[in-house]
Amino acid sequence: MDFAFEIAGFRCEANSMRMRGRTLEASFETDAAGPLSDAFLNNTAVSFLGASELSSAYAIKAIETDAANGCTAVFDVLSAA
Repeated sequence: MDFAFEIAGFRCEANSMRMRGRTLEASFETDAAGPLSDAFLNNTAVSFLGASELSSAYAIKAIETDAANGCTAVFDVLSAA
């Protein structure tokens, strides 16, 4: 499955994803930290571009960055497509 997101105008590929109810956690390479931070600070919705059953608008709830291991973001579902 393709774990692609549109984040602050950039296509970002997640390395892994995990769903928990209406919350989604995704791990990215370090280069996604900039777009994730921009979207988080500007309260911009994020789109999942992968499987249609997960197509929704998401809000970034939290971001953790680690220069050695990339970054992890937690998203909340805003609306189903």
